[in-house]
Amino acid sequence: MTLPAIIVVDPRDSAPPDLGTLDAVVVHDRPDAVLATADADVVVVIAGDGRLPEGWLPGLLAPFADPAVGAVGPVSNDAPPAQRIELEDVDVTDTAALDAAAAAWAATHEGGAHLAPRLDRRFWAVRVSAARAVGALMTGGPLAGIELDDLCRRLAIAGFKIVVAESVYVHVAEPSPDRSAVATEEAAAEIVHLTGVAAAARRDPLLSAALIVKNEEDNLPKCLASLSGLVDEVVVYDTGSTDRTVEIARDAGARVIEGYWDDDFSRARNEAIAHCNGEWILSIDADEIATGDPAAVRCALEINWGVDVLVVQITNVLGGGASARAGLDHQGPRLLRRSRCRWRFRLHEQPYTPAGEPPMRGGRISYLRLLHTGYTDDAAAARDKVARNIRVAEEGLAELVEPDSAELVANLVNLGRSYTWAGRHDDALSCYERAIDIDAPSGYRRTALTHGFESLLAMGRLDDAEEWLGRLRDASSEGSLVPRYLDGLLRFRRGDVTGALEQLNGIDALADDDGTSRGTDFVAKVRGMAYLANGDWADAFESLMIAATSGGTPAWGPMAIAAANTTADLAVVAALVTHDTLLAACAEIVTSVPALAPAFLEALWEGFEGDPRLLGAAALLGPRLSVARALEWSARLRAVGAADRCPLRALVRASAVPAAERLRAAAVLEAAFGEQQAPSVLVRIAGELDPTDVARTGAELVELCPRVGRTVLDHLVASPA
Repeated sequence: MTLPAIIVVDPRDSAPPDLGTLDAVVVHDRPDAVLATADADVVVVIAGDGRLPEGWLPGLLAPFADPAVGAVGPVSNDAPPAQRIELEDVDVTDTAALDAAAAAWAATHEGGAHLAPRLDRRFWAVRVSAARAVGALMTGGPLAGIELDDLCRRLAIAGFKIVVAESVYVHVAEPSPDRSAVATEEAAAEIVHLTGVAAAARRDPLLSAALIVKNEEDNLPKCLASLSGLVDEVVVYDTGSTDRTVEIARDAGARVIEGYWDDDFSRARNEAIAHCNGEWILSIDADEIATGDPAAVRCALEINWGVDVLVVQITNVLGGGASARAGLDHQGPRLLRRSRCRWRFRLHEQPYTPAGEPPMRGGRISYLRLLHTGYTDDAAAARDKVARNIRVAEEGLAELVEPDSAELVANLVNLGRSYTWAGRHDDALSCYERAIDIDAPSGYRRTALTHGFESLLAMGRLDDAEEWLGRLRDASSEGSLVPRYLDGLLRFRRGDVTGALEQLNGIDALADDDGTSRGTDFVAKVRGMAYLANGDWADAFESLMIAATSGGTPAWGPMAIAAANTTADLAVVAALVTHDTLLAACAEIVTSVPALAPAFLEALWEGFEGDPRLLGAAALLGPRLSVARALEWSARLRAVGAADRCPLRALVRASAVPAAERLRAAAVLEAAFGEQQAPSVLVRIAGELDPTDVARTGAELVELCPRVGRTVLDHLVASPA
């Protein structure tokens, strides 16, 4: 017959405590020997001196009613931080008073329990089946003195809880001298201790990086370089590269597995994990860069014994080329305990623990951040990621067999997002409509409602968008600013600029209830556009400048308009242009606000003198330049051998430009560069002069270039209006 509990008194303890009257078997033996052979549900170990309160055994065993509990310890005045308490106003030398205080404590904390990373080795209890499942109590070697800490670590890793029974207070008459440390010093010492336990017990590397790749020769070197000092090994699962990806990975010391691609991200990731040796796995893509504090990350992994997956911050870089910028921030599960977790779902895969195992336990880590560039316009176009994601998401949804609600909704949202990325808003909306009708975790519902609102807005179905916004409000927390922000967008689309600003003002950073956040630049830019539409130039300029200097893509045209309507100088806007953003800035200004472009390009010349992108923008602007500006840019273009792009030539040829200005351009072109226009060209343009402007223009042309002036005047005399 299996006994409920066996109490083991370690014979190495010279002064065991008084156990009181017990209805249990008591043996004097080494705990490791008893655990190996005991026919009992629980083994209770006593390996030190302390005053045990009346009823201590039932209190210590009570937490084992939860089958997930692996080990239990009492509270004490001399124990690790998670167990330690001090009874106040008690004369500890008076045993009667001490017993009364312990009884009062037990009465007020009956049934109380909390988690701990480890337990004091002098008083503890362990579920026998759990201990044996993880290898029981290992002794000797590097584990000498920390055997119980190691057992707690292995139990926690396997999914069992390490619990403190709050109602059982064990008093130690002579506490350890190091228990008087202040809280901050004590916390630091505990971290050092836990790290040491993990290092002594570990047989495998701490952290492996697992990548799945295909044709990543451009991205892979930067990714691998970012892992230096963070991971112990890198495993690369290649799905069929035809470039130098495999060679680059091997040269960097990675273990390369030459595999295949079957439109299933989870299968490929799990294959990579299967070749890893680390206790933890960092799942990272070649188009991501790891940033943060490697030492702090490794320390966190060492001491997080009771966690299976950690989410990290991921910043998605959006846009393309010079306009690429930090976009959405979200939290993603990327650090997985290898012994507990694997991936599922073909697209936007998620970690899980196999059926029959303890539930997966998660946490967050702030010391690691991934910068993801795979969804810039350039990267997505180069790899046709949009089409690929649609195909994979469609296959993932089609192959589901009797899925649970969360699995079905996750796949619908994945497919909807892929359709949205491709601009297929009708198809995306169909997915989101199906998703919100399913009883699933609230996070999925909020995601579907948010994306559905955005699809409706893109299709111009504003009334339907308002209805979805109402549903999102109901599904969101009171503190979420996302519904308010989306309401501002909706009002702006309806032309209610004042109402839009009422909603948008006061929102700085934007975070939803599920860990996705947008930075200051995101909201500031939208607010700036609303101010611009309302003619609030100063506020528009301030908001757009905040957006431009907070990591977002500058709105060059709107900023120039706002600056031109305030006391701000266009040079302030031009000063924000960098080498990487020069082309985008020039293109936007020249095409969207050509009237402001001449002054803007001139302001850029000081910082980018001779840059062909700037010269090209001026050439495109040619007919819109004044003759004086055209002369300056013509000289600059001719100096680099680009006379064919001369703005003065463009002015002469531009039929939409007033005849007097075209003739001035011809005169300056000849006077400055000796480039003559045929008399027939000059005569034809002169024929378009306004009669009231003939005398003044003729005199001006003679002064600028006598030949041009005489040709025009001779024609006008010979052919009077």
